[in-house]
Amino acid sequence: SSSSAKAADPSDAAVGVAITFFAKSKDGMPLELSFGTVGELKVTEALASLEGVGKAAACSKEKKVNVAFDGKKLKDKQLMAAIQKAGFKVSAEMVEVKVDGMSCGACSTKVSKALADLKGVQTQEVCHESGKALVKFDPNTVSRQKVLAAIDNTGFKTIQ
Repeated sequence: SSSSAKAADPSDAAVGVAITFFAKSKDGMPLELSFGTVGELKVTEALASLEGVGKAAACSKEKKVNVAFDGKKLKDKQLMAAIQKAGFKVSAEMVEVKVDGMSCGACSTKVSKALADLKGVQTQEVCHESGKALVKFDPNTVSRQKVLAAIDNTGFKTIQ
């Protein structure tokens, strides 16, 4: 089941930033029991109440929360705090970002290696053909800004 204030869509130009958080129950209960429909509602309502959140959607089956928000009004830590206040903790964050300037496989390999070397990055998929990088990381270890800076430091430019 999935509950949402509004479906999260990274193409929503008025919002600017779209990320995915992976949530776990703070009390150790299995997520299927603790997240459920009630948990979905708690999380989406907590996020939707923040000024700057355009869209929030939670899915207990996938144990994730998609959020589209105004990066000038909100920081990741504020979103994570709202999820925690709803009774969950964030175990991972995922961001998809456009990367300008990659033209070949060696380009995407260079970006992939820089991300793999960054402590806290769990997975990364970089494609020069689509010009995108999809990065899953532990936000308690590394920030989204450091992930983006690691890409920029390769000589390619992240576009947000």
